[in-house]
Amino acid sequence: MEDASEITGRPITTAANGFRYIVWDTEKHHMVIRMSKCRDADPLELMVFGEPKPWNFGGEVRRGRPRQIWVRNPTAAYLKRLTSRG
Repeated sequence: MEDASEITGRPITTAANGFRYIVWDTEKHHMVIRMSKCRDADPLELMVFGEPKPWNFGGEVRRGRPRQIWVRNPTAAYLKRLTSRG
């Protein structure tokens, strides 16, 4: 988690219950980096989530529409790309 914070240049936020995450907004997404599990039996892994912001052009328009982002164990190169996108 510390490496992700250093690579992206964004601070780690700690909640009252000790949960740690990195959060920021881009032009099209609300982004979160946190430690999470895919299944209950799996160990904690670094994950990147991007929730699309509301789309104002209707359901018919598909081209350019933001999609949900879900990346398990992102590489350092991927995290560096996130810094240039907002």
